[in-house]
Amino acid sequence: SPAAACCCSAVVGYLPTPSSPANGLPMATQKGFHIEHVVGQGRIMRASRRYEPGDTVLREPPCLTWPHDDAEQLISSFMCASADVQAAVLDMAAPDADAGLSCIVSDHARMEAVAERAARSAERSSLAARMAEAYDGPRAADLFEHLLLIGDINAHAFGKRAGLFPIAAKANHSCSPNCGHSTRVGGEMHYFATCTIEAGDEIVISYLDQLWSTTREERRRVLLTQKLFYCTCPRCSRADSGGGGRPPLEEIEPDSRGGEWTAPQQLARAECAAAGCAEECATLGLCSPHAPCADLVGKAVTAFLACRAEAAEATKRGLPIASATTTALSAQISGRYCRWAVLQFGAEDRAVALMLRSRCNSCAPELGRVVTPDTDGGSETERKRA
Repeated sequence: SPAAACCCSAVVGYLPTPSSPANGLPMATQKGFHIEHVVGQGRIMRASRRYEPGDTVLREPPCLTWPHDDAEQLISSFMCASADVQAAVLDMAAPDADAGLSCIVSDHARMEAVAERAARSAERSSLAARMAEAYDGPRAADLFEHLLLIGDINAHAFGKRAGLFPIAAKANHSCSPNCGHSTRVGGEMHYFATCTIEAGDEIVISYLDQLWSTTREERRRVLLTQKLFYCTCPRCSRADSGGGGRPPLEEIEPDSRGGEWTAPQQLARAECAAAGCAEECATLGLCSPHAPCADLVGKAVTAFLACRAEAAEATKRGLPIASATTTALSAQISGRYCRWAVLQFGAEDRAVALMLRSRCNSCAPELGRVVTPDTDGGSETERKRA
């Protein structure tokens, strides 16, 4: 971007000369998509071929990494990186301070967003100024503040570190994404299809950790303050328009009996909503008759863990019937969702490992495709076809 180029030229004396290909950007495995510019959206990632659920869309190692609690190391890593890496980092998104604020209708919400952004901006400015004291360039502080903003907007965590992934960063956010992502295997970014993606569809991920358990207002607030944009994805826009039919998941009313829905009930109702079901067909704490929805894997893991905790508590209190019921329910949930959980979170995740150990194959429905992770970029079904 022009701003990034200006910052970079100000401290060009510190930056290395262009690298050879061997020392340039880490190689990314990308098949079947391209980056294009769309007026009003900027750069987007668009599929060039059809992807089935579970297919790998992208694998990309980070171009820079640093301890997630030490932003100074981001600056140090950047200054030691090759010119190719530096150019890729400076090309990543860094929105203006007032981006998205004009879309906020509520004056109070706008003031809150402005205050939170200002506080974080002051932290970046202070750190950048302190680090720039070691450099002679007149605008080193501007560059460092810009880099800290890029880190805030684009970094992904893995273990105790954070990293920047220039190609993966081109994918936009949606609160109903068609791709999941994970950095649990060696810090490599892995994008995988969570539903069928047709050639020509935009490839979108979620920037949020809590996607299905939050309201539209909560999601927009987090995205406004942390990612500096106002979400107008189809899911949020449908809620804005107040369309007919079953309300969005975040607007479902509480239990009519006045109690709180249990985790399995919430999962069942979420499956109803995802399937567009207008019936209250799953209110007894049992998994719904609908097919498992890949977008709900996080909620399924939560429901599974809740059942495990309830079973442990029932055992402690000497309630064998309750323990047996919740244990069976956790096995049913793991049977429905463990494949998706492995794909999204990795088999080494403690919750996923529990799901794998307690899985009941007899209650696992056929998904139509095998979606276990693979090592060569294709799904198991594709390998069998080959």
